Amino acid sequence: MPQIAQTGFSGSPSKLDISSIVQKLVSIEKRPIDAARRKQTSITAELSSFSALRVSLSGLVAALTPLKSLSSFHSKSVSSSDSTRVTATANSSAIVGASTVNQVVQRAQSHKLQSAPYASNAEVIGTGTLKIKVGEGQETVINIDRDHQSLSEIRDKINVANAGVTASILRLNEAEYQLLLQASESGEKNTIRVDVTDSDGNHNDLSGLSQLRYTPSTDPQSDVQNLTETQAAQDAIVEIDGSRFSRSTNTISDAIPGVTLTLLKETEQNANIAINVSTSAAAVKAQIESFVNAYNIVIKELNTAQAFNPETGLKGPLLGDGAARAITNQLQSLVRGRVAGLKSPHSSVVHIGITSNVDEALKTDGTLKIDSGKLEAALQADPLAVGRVFALVNSTVDPTVSTTTSGIADQMFKSVSALLRPKTGEIALKEKGLKGSIAAIEDEVQKLGRKVEEFETRTRDKFAKLEGVLEGIAGVGSGLSSQLLQISNLLSSLRTRSPRRVST
Repeated sequence: MPQIAQTGFSGSPSKLDISSIVQKLVSIEKRPIDAARRKQTSITAELSSFSALRVSLSGLVAALTPLKSLSSFHSKSVSSSDSTRVTATANSSAIVGASTVNQVVQRAQSHKLQSAPYASNAEVIGTGTLKIKVGEGQETVINIDRDHQSLSEIRDKINVANAGVTASILRLNEAEYQLLLQASESGEKNTIRVDVTDSDGNHNDLSGLSQLRYTPSTDPQSDVQNLTETQAAQDAIVEIDGSRFSRSTNTISDAIPGVTLTLLKETEQNANIAINVSTSAAAVKAQIESFVNAYNIVIKELNTAQAFNPETGLKGPLLGDGAARAITNQLQSLVRGRVAGLKSPHSSVVHIGITSNVDEALKTDGTLKIDSGKLEAALQADPLAVGRVFALVNSTVDPTVSTTTSGIADQMFKSVSALLRPKTGEIALKEKGLKGSIAAIEDEVQKLGRKVEEFETRTRDKFAKLEGVLEGIAGVGSGLSSQLLQISNLLSSLRTRSPRRVST
């Protein structure tokens, strides 16, 4: 009978390394799990690629947004010959040309009131009711009770009441604190009025809460000014192109069409600050550059995800994916095509200096590049003609056109936005499907895992029973060997005792 080699499992009657054998058998049973995990990893890589693509496509949508509107190509820039005294901004409705700010006569300012000094910000003023009114606004009633009658507590009560004023405490020195009230809005109509109902019964004196009364009036009985006016409410007055304008704020947006002026300082007469409005080619160019950059990011991501390296055999996670290929083709066809219905001078992005990147072998990866000189020249010559290449143009946005045209940015914005729809877009559907596949594989892996565990338990049980059988056989063999040895010893003893024959 052949001898079974010992494998170091000395406690086993069979001398087999049962644990190692079981592990090898279990590893074979686990092969479907390993295959499922590899597939799950591959699908996870696809999901990650589509999630990254969704982010880059969202960036592309953001870059397309200003370009799909023709108003963006009306972009204007404005300058001030003295921005230390007057600054200016312009919107698309501004008219190209120059205006003159002859003089800033006075700046608008908000009404300010100040109390008499108090020994500390915790000093008790008194109880009662404050009634604050700014200009023609509504009166705000503020109750001052015994628990909130200190100077700082009254300040806080005023501020949370949204009364149209801001209250603060001015610390002159360690023993002098004053309450300050400032109207939230500037302008001569926004004057502060503080009426008081004092709990001590005297609403006019300089004791208790009536210390804060300020009700100027031509009627001597109502004219109580226990607060001091430190700054009068005042409108801004500015002279522009010979006309005088009065406004409640220092930001004036209705004196020069499409231009907002900010008055920083008063000026002398005939200061004559020039405000020049011009077409802003630089701003539009920056928007076009942002679009090309965002587009190239998307194309590069798609190229990488669909790449194949013949030398290493490595494949991109989206290689062969129909959706990725369709998105790539869709984007590239849009930038390569002409705008239907659009006539000269420009009907495609090529005409304004946007072309495909080409390598030494005259191959393109689908990304775009900009000829800055050509784009700048096109924008300087006719920014609206460039705009029609990108934007939606109809009689609503341009009364001179009779045929509606949809430019590159408008078309691409609609296409990409459709891809990114939260529930019905191609990206969302792909992500949902891939997540479902990952979850299904995970369920299958769990089922296979339970089967492997059951297999391992059964296998170990079988080997345990085999060991029991072998142990019994080993016991019988050991007893038989002992009996044979005893017989052998008896025979030897009999031979020794047998008498020798005597010769005659």
